[in-house]
Amino acid sequence: MIEALESYMDEHIRALEFDDALVAIEASTSDETVKLLRWDLWSVYDDLEDHKVIASKEEWDALNRVRLFLESDAEIEMERRWTWRQAAAITGLLCY
Repeated sequence: MIEALESYMDEHIRALEFDDALVAIEASTSDETVKLLRWDLWSVYDDLEDHKVIASKEEWDALNRVRLFLESDAEIEMERRWTWRQAAAITGLLCY
């Protein structure tokens, strides 16, 4: 994932190639951190129009933080908790 991210940031690949690389990476791993980061990265590029990297200062900083995080071997631990609001929403959806 680091290699794909750096290639995109260095403009060696364009948005659609980056998307293809991330999809392949996500499909080839069971690592939840990688899967989560793939979806976070999806919000930074356009997968409908092929282009070189386009990022605001904040987005560029976020891309660099993701790169540094990936290099650190750290993991993201997510605890999923259900709330009564989610149960109510599902109930309402099913009733609809």
